[in-house]
Amino acid sequence: NPLTITMNTNRSVTAVIKLRGDDFSQRVSLNSWSNYVTAITNNTATKEPGEGNHAGNPGGKSMWWTWTPPGTGLATITTAGTSFNTLLAVYTGTSASNVVLVASNASNSNSRVTFDVIPGTAYQIAVDGTGGAAGSITLRAFLPSEPVTIQGVDLLPDGRIQVNLTGPAGRGIDVESAQDLNQWQILTNVANPTGTVPIIDEPVTNNARRFYRAILK
Repeated sequence: NPLTITMNTNRSVTAVIKLRGDDFSQRVSLNSWSNYVTAITNNTATKEPGEGNHAGNPGGKSMWWTWTPPGTGLATITTAGTSFNTLLAVYTGTSASNVVLVASNASNSNSRVTFDVIPGTAYQIAVDGTGGAAGSITLRAFLPSEPVTIQGVDLLPDGRIQVNLTGPAGRGIDVESAQDLNQWQILTNVANPTGTVPIIDEPVTNNARRFYRAILK
């Protein structure tokens, strides 16, 4: 990738298509505070030459991700929801044969590791199947952060509604509203909250209630 073949004799050339993430060099990047990956299968995945055993099991169908957390704290990575028994391992390093173990776990389909994040460090995440098991992978990698809080909802003199919101700086927040707790619509986006942020909604008409929620992105 790319590959040059000198055709100085008869040759048979077969293309082997690999899923992105099968090889360490083609690992998938995760960039957010909270990452949620679903519907990735390792049915055709293979281990690379020099790749070690993850969580103490030979496995045989590993997939790779890389994550540089955007903050500090105690990070958590899980495979909860995966369709097979998983081997989860987190490393630092630059190749599959030259990595340093940070944490590993093998707990059926709900492997889970936690570790203290070093700022600016890229963590290499491997998910394999116990004994070479394969299926659909679900992966979550996240850092806890200051919660989003709706401090109060006030009715203004002109009939509009003010929602007072606080949340962690550097995070995006979707503020949504609904009339029936079923059909939510985005009211606004807050890109970088600083202190308490007032969100103004239009007056309520023909409805006795209005509901609000805040979703951390």
